[in-house]
Amino acid sequence: MPQLSNQQIDNLLPELPSLARLIIARDLTRQSELLAIDLDSKCQCGIDRREAYNFIPDIIGLDPTSAARYTQGYPIAAGMSVENWAAWLEGCEFVEAPGFVWLTVSKEGDHEDGIGGLCRTDKREAIAPSNEVSAFLADLIGFNSASFEQGRSVVCRMTAENWASWLALFEVDELDAETVTQLCS
Repeated sequence: MPQLSNQQIDNLLPELPSLARLIIARDLTRQSELLAIDLDSKCQCGIDRREAYNFIPDIIGLDPTSAARYTQGYPIAAGMSVENWAAWLEGCEFVEAPGFVWLTVSKEGDHEDGIGGLCRTDKREAIAPSNEVSAFLADLIGFNSASFEQGRSVVCRMTAENWASWLALFEVDELDAETVTQLCS
């Protein structure tokens, strides 16, 4: 059998789509069936139950483990071709603030006894001390406590009203651009 050159192999491979990096979550408030945010553009959309049957097949990287996590109410990381994502945004993008924020939540403090949340859309951060952790956790939507207790940062949501209250109490002063980039990637 003749050996193919790298160029010939490249020509035979299909073109890979450009991907939108997404976080997808069930809408536990029941205003939509599912919610999605593009990690790069920060564009967000809400998909209703009927549309979800068409949205789910467009997701790239959905496996049984992530599907189970999604079903349990936890946000999952996935992808979608930029063309398909643009089409979904055209019909379902939030034109007004959706009433919630997406947060990356992690343990904070010298003894990791506090909790911090970094908003993925406005890049503002609040760090609550240990005596406020239970109250902060109570305000989170779709929080994965098992991953958090293993020391991982987790993505979840909080109502915009509650987030504003936490920022008023415990906002971290301005973050430099490099830190924001590292925390939100």
